[in-house]
Amino acid sequence: MAIKKVITFNWNENTSKIAEDFVCIEENYELYINNKFISNLTASPNNLKELGVGYVISEGYLEPDDIEDVHIRDTKITIIAEKSNKMNLNKMNLKEKNDINNINLPLKTIFKIMEYMSNITGIWKITGGTHWACLFDLNGNEIINIEDIGRHNAVDKVIGYAI
Repeated sequence: MAIKKVITFNWNENTSKIAEDFVCIEENYELYINNKFISNLTASPNNLKELGVGYVISEGYLEPDDIEDVHIRDTKITIIAEKSNKMNLNKMNLKEKNDINNINLPLKTIFKIMEYMSNITGIWKITGGTHWACLFDLNGNEIINIEDIGRHNAVDKVIGYAI
């Protein structure tokens, strides 16, 4: 996650002062599937492969098994995908999956995750300008924690990591 130091001007009723603060960096990216333009994305410049994969999965463009590789070049994210009948570059409708098992978490696992969430530090503590998403195992242990300036991007990056 990239941040930069900036000069700020702070005013109150009687005075003003110059100070330093930190802000998050975001960049614009172009997303492609097999060199077909899909979308412009504005995101923090980290975990870009995960962002591309997570976006095309969560938006319903591809299934996880379709993805063969991901290339990042400058501000271009290209998903290399197997050409299949189920791939719809015009965006397919997400369908319910009937093969998902019921997951039951013990209450102590939920409390463990909640405790972890209340103690997360990172860029948000410095800037107040990020959102984060985490993936936990069934015992409440963190697998990955990703921050991004966009809430949806943080979630897409975690999805992409999981794929």
